[in-house]
Order: sequence, then C-alpha cells, then structure tokens
Amino acid sequence: MEQATLTGGISQRSKKGRGFAGPLVWLWLLTFCTGTGVAAVLWLTTLPPLPDCEQFNTLSLEADRLFCVEQAARSGREDSLVAGLDLVKDWSVDHPLYNRAQTLMGKWSESVLELARLKAIEADLTGAIALAQKIPSNSPVYQDASATIATWQQDLKQGQAIVDTVQAAMKARNWKVATEQIRVLSQMGSDYWRQQVTRLRQQISTEEIAASQLQNARNLVQAAPDDIQVLGRAIALAEQINPETYAYTAAKSEIDRWMASLYQAVAGQLTPTTSLEGAKATVQRLPRGVPIPDVKDILWFSRAQPLVTETVPRGPLVQQLWHLWLTYSQVNQIRPNSPLYNQSQTMLPRLQQQIQDVTQLTVADTLASAWQIPTFQLAIQVAQGIGPDRPRRIHAQTLISMWQKNIERVQDRPHLLQAQQLATAGSPEALRQAIAAARQIPTGRPLYAEAQKEIAQWNRQIQLIEDEPILKQARTLAKQQRLDDAMQVASQIRPGRVLYQEAQTAITTWRIEIETAADQPLLDRAYNLAAEGQLTAAINLASQIRPGRSLYRQAQSAIATWNAQQPKARQSQPDTSAPSQTPSSISPDPLLSTPPSQFPTLSPETAPPRLSPQIPPSIAPSPQSSPPTVAPAVPGMGQTPPLQSPLPGDYPVETQEVLPEP
Repeated sequence: MEQATLTGGISQRSKKGRGFAGPLVWLWLLTFCTGTGVAAVLWLTTLPPLPDCEQFNTLSLEADRLFCVEQAARSGREDSLVAGLDLVKDWSVDHPLYNRAQTLMGKWSESVLELARLKAIEADLTGAIALAQKIPSNSPVYQDASATIATWQQDLKQGQAIVDTVQAAMKARNWKVATEQIRVLSQMGSDYWRQQVTRLRQQISTEEIAASQLQNARNLVQAAPDDIQVLGRAIALAEQINPETYAYTAAKSEIDRWMASLYQAVAGQLTPTTSLEGAKATVQRLPRGVPIPDVKDILWFSRAQPLVTETVPRGPLVQQLWHLWLTYSQVNQIRPNSPLYNQSQTMLPRLQQQIQDVTQLTVADTLASAWQIPTFQLAIQVAQGIGPDRPRRIHAQTLISMWQKNIERVQDRPHLLQAQQLATAGSPEALRQAIAAARQIPTGRPLYAEAQKEIAQWNRQIQLIEDEPILKQARTLAKQQRLDDAMQVASQIRPGRVLYQEAQTAITTWRIEIETAADQPLLDRAYNLAAEGQLTAAINLASQIRPGRSLYRQAQSAIATWNAQQPKARQSQPDTSAPSQTPSSISPDPLLSTPPSQFPTLSPETAPPRLSPQIPPSIAPSPQSSPPTVAPAVPGMGQTPPLQSPLPGDYPVETQEVLPEP
C-alpha cells in the first residue's frame, strides 16, 4: 500500500514538469534566431579590413598580393612595376583574377618600356636593354619591346666593337687608330654614342699625358739605372700618373721595380761589416719622397740579398748554414710597416730553401769526408735529393760530380801505384809492364792524365835505353871517317823516337861532309877557270853541282856573277875574224864550240844525265840514303838564291845563255 502511494506521487510531479518545459524551449529558439539575424545584417553592412602590404611576404591570398603590387605600381617606380609583372606573368586563363591581371600587365609593361627608353636617352643603353627584357612574353607590349630591344642590341654591338677598338688602341698607345675610331663612332648618330665620344676624347687626352709621363720616367732610369737620385726622380714622376689610365697599371709595376732597384742599390753600398751608423748615413742619402726604411731593416736586407741571388757558394758548408740561419732570423724581424717588408717576404722562402739545401749538402759532405767508395755513393744519393727547382741544385751537382771523380780516383789509384812500383826497376821490360798497368786506367778518368804523363816518360826512357847505343855507334863510325856507315847506323832510329831528331841532325851533318868532299874540287876548278877568263867553261863546270847539294847555292851564286861578267869580257876583246885557239892544256868542249842559237832543244825528260865527280869509295854515299831536299847552309857560303833559268847538265841547253869565248 505504501508502495502504491509512492508511485502515485512521482507520477503527479512528472506531469507538472512537462507542462513547464514547453514554453522555455520556444523562448530559446526565438532568442537564437533574433541574434543570428542581427549578426548577418552587421556582416553584410560592414567592409572587410584592408591587407597589410608591409607584410607582403606573409599574405596568403593572391587578391591581397595583387592589391598591394597595384598600389605600389601607382608610384611608377621601376622596382614596383617589375614586381607587379613578376606576380601576374604566370597566372593562367582559369585564374579568378586573370582578366584584371592582364589589364594591369599591359599598363605596367608600357610603363616599364617607357622607363627603358628614358635610360637609353640617358646613355644607359645596357640598362635600358636589361629593363626592357623584364617585360613578360605574354604581355601585350612584348612585341614592341622585343623590336626595341633588337634595335638597341644591334646599336650596342656595333658601337661597343668600336669602343673596344678605341680602348685597345689607347692601351697600346696607338693614338692615330684611337682617334680614327672615335671619329667613326661619332657618325652613329645616337645620343648614347655621342656621349661616349665625348668621354673617349677626354680619356685619350688623359692617356697621352700619362703615357708621356711614364716614358719620361723610363728615360731617366734608362740613362742611369743604378743612380739612387735618378731612381728617386723617376719614382716621383711615375707616381703623378692618373690612376684611372692604362699607363698607371704599367707605372705601378715600374714603380715597384724601381723601388726594389733603389733599395737594392742602397743595400749594395753596405757590406756585412757595415755598422748601424754607417747604414744610417747611407739611408739618409735616399731621395726626398721615397719611403725611408729602418736602419736595421736595410742592414739586414743588404746581408740577405747576396745569399738569395748568389749562384756560386762561398766558404765551408757549415759556415754557410750558420750564416743563412742568422740572416733568416734577421729578415723575419722586418715589420709589415717597413717599405722593405714586401721584398723581405719574397726573400724568406728562398732563404728557407737555401737552409734546407745546405743542411742536406752538409750531411752529404760529412759522409763523403770518409773517402770510401760506399760513403761517396751514399753522399751522392743524399745530394741527388735536391731537385732541379731548388736554389742549390748547381752546387749539389758540382759536389756530385766531384764525388764521382773521387770514386774513380779511389778505384784507379792502385793501378797507378802498381805501375810506378814496376817502373822503379828501370829496365825496358819493367817499364813496359808499368806502361801496361797504367793503361788500365780508362780515358776520361781523373787519373788518366797523370797516367798518360807517366806512360810518356816511361816510353822516353825505353827509347833512350834502346837508341842511345845506336847513335853512339854511328858517331864512333863518323869519327873514323866512315860517314856512309855512320849514316846507315843512325838511320835505324825510327821517326817519332826521342833521339830521332838528334840522329837526323847528325845524318845531315855527315851528308854535307860527303857532298862537300865530292863537290868542292869541282867548284874550285870552276873558280880557277873563271880567274883565267874562261867564264863559259867555269859556268858549265859549276852547273854540274845538282840542286839540293850542300854547295849548290854557292855554285849558283858564282854562276850568276860570271853571267854578269860575260858581256864586259866580250867587249874588252879585240875585233878579229880569226877564230880563237883553244889552249893546249884544256881539251876542247863541244858546248864551247857550239853557238847558243844552235843548241839542241831538250825536254827535262830527255836531258842528259848530270856529271858527278868521282868520289872515293870510302866516302861515297850509300844508295839507301837519299840527300835531303834542302841542305842546310854551310858557314861561309853565299846566301844568294839559285837562278830561275835552267842550267847545263840539269835543264835544256837552249835555255842556258852561254857565250863562246873569242
């Protein structure tokens, strides 16, 4: 019963709640609709906010971007117009803003082209072309822009070629060509090129002045390249050249070179023993306007200069190494603000290379000082590590050559010592063995010359030992008046032997004695006939002394004298038709009874043999020995050269002028 009462109470309360909720729902719906309507009206009647163009890169809507570039393009600035063209040039036909973009692109392209034309008028043809090329290909103005660009490019190409020629001519100082090309450029008619012509004419005038200044400076240096004062004036003159000219580039290198020569000349006046006071006095003589280095710097520079440029090293290697280290440390202390700093920096790598090379050569020289073949070979390998581009390459090659020769000396010295030991016996056999030992030293080896000198001396000893008895025997025979035998014995000494010339001199002396003994009686008889006035007979008799004989020149001199006396003798004879009578003491000579015009004509081949006096067999020359071509003059003989005409007994008789005695 209680449960029924509780259920009934709940049911009554539910009915009351449903009756109260219905009006609340309708009230909520009415409020919502009213608020939505008011919001819609406000949204429709209120304008949207403008985009922030200062934050252009953060804008996500293309409409906002187009709005911003359009606003910027209204200023007419080049960058704004180009930015607008870059934004819309790639929009396709189906883009919502395509039509608007095409309209703006046309306006902006016209503005850009107009700005490009202004640049061309202002003589900035290159800038005009670059600006006009930014007009898109889908712009309505593109065709007009392309034609304008082509015209400008053609004009620029032609004009620029002329300008390049002018610049090259000015650089080469060919003022005539430069002037002619400027005249050609002035005929192009463009405002741009007219301005270029004015500029080029001013430039050529400036270049001529600069080139003249540089040439004047060069002439000064050429006249006195080592004069410190002249170098200073040349540097000052070159520094006045306009830096914007071509001549200035050449002048800059010339100034650096002249400055280096100036400091080198100053450094050359210093010696390694020059004190700081002496260096200071030298530096103070530098020309006015030339940067004056610190006294220590110029002193150190002067000490380093010969070490860098010297090709022939001086002093022991250890001393050179110490000197190089000291100089390197001094040059390395030259400060960057010194005028010698740049030159000193170029010296440091060279000094470092010198130190490395000398260190390497010092090690090699220490090894070679042992005077053993293995140590020489090791020293050569160490020195060969100095490459061709190193400063001590020549020094290393000199030492290598010396060590290679020392190896050959060590190898060949035993042969020479053995040969000298064998030669001490002094016998021909021992000397020949010594020569054979010495000849084992090949040609071109260091000891080859010494070995050849010893061989020559030993050969001389052998020849003296072998030939002295022969010459002694010949002289003994000569003392016995066996001259022919003496000559035969002395002739056994062959040419090239030590005693050959001495033997030949003796043979010549003995031959002269034989010939004199044979020919002197003949010449004496001729003198007697001439004294008796029988000149023709005397001439015929003296002519029997053959050329090459010891008395030949004396006979020819007498014949010449007698020939000269014949006309005088004929004139002194009385005129008689009776024939002269031949003295009974002299047998008639067929030649004397024959007139000169009737002498037979004979050739040298058919001439009769010469007559020779009878020589005793004991002193007659041997058939094996022939007389010398030209016999030496005998003291007391005439030095008159032989006559050029043939003489009786030697040549055809008709050429001999013989007059019969009356």
